[in-house]
Amino acid sequence: MSEITKLTFVGDIMCKADMVDRYGDENGNYDFSGVFEGMKKYFAGSDFVLGNLETPISMDGAGLTKEKYSFNTPYQFAIAAHEAGIDFVATANNHCLDRGIRGIDSTIKSLNKVGLLHTGVFSNREKAPMVIEVNGLKIGIMAYTYGTNAFANGNYLKKSDYWRVNLFQNQELSNPLTRWSFNHAKTLPAKIYNKTVKFLVPSNRGRAVYERREFSFRCKRKLLKEIRHMRLQKPDIMIMYMHAGGQYNPVETDETKKLSSFLIRNGI
Repeated sequence: MSEITKLTFVGDIMCKADMVDRYGDENGNYDFSGVFEGMKKYFAGSDFVLGNLETPISMDGAGLTKEKYSFNTPYQFAIAAHEAGIDFVATANNHCLDRGIRGIDSTIKSLNKVGLLHTGVFSNREKAPMVIEVNGLKIGIMAYTYGTNAFANGNYLKKSDYWRVNLFQNQELSNPLTRWSFNHAKTLPAKIYNKTVKFLVPSNRGRAVYERREFSFRCKRKLLKEIRHMRLQKPDIMIMYMHAGGQYNPVETDETKKLSSFLIRNGI
């Protein structure tokens, strides 16, 4: 192992609707190299660059980003990211199901073709821990998310598909009754139900949907099992690319602090 191995961590990598128009033409040809041009000099000094890919990737250019907060990005975007020096992307985040399971499969095929390492969402149930070696340093990488914007995009995972996305907790409004009351909030039954829930679960009182806790023993067991599985590979360090912390808030939430401490106690 070299004396110093430098890892660089990048935040959210996404492609908004105006970017799709700006870096493409009327014939569907795209070149996103300009998006990453100013970052190359920083990536060049690193041994391994990691980022959070906060968009599905469309292999065939169908169903591209149009809505403000629902993403789907041309395949060429992934090419440009990799050519700029990004080596790995986390795929577990609140936009990973913007195009449903088909979007997950398209993203994975695209990243594999480009040569970008990734973890967080899956097409193969028999997935192995991601352990890579960089300059002799053995690194285990995990990626998990707090949610998938299911309350907005309606893409709730079936029980048989839970394995497809690494989740710290259940998807937003995972309880069908809670989901119904949210969508019919002005009706009397929903008002009664919501008041009851607020009384029984005060931690979620007054919170936006994407800030609510959706605790799940299933998710916690899965997380601990995968940490133990990764330990068997004997990595020198284990990294969690965690998509958590809240949205639009100036500091991390108390729940995120507790989650971070929990991960550290378990070897991350």
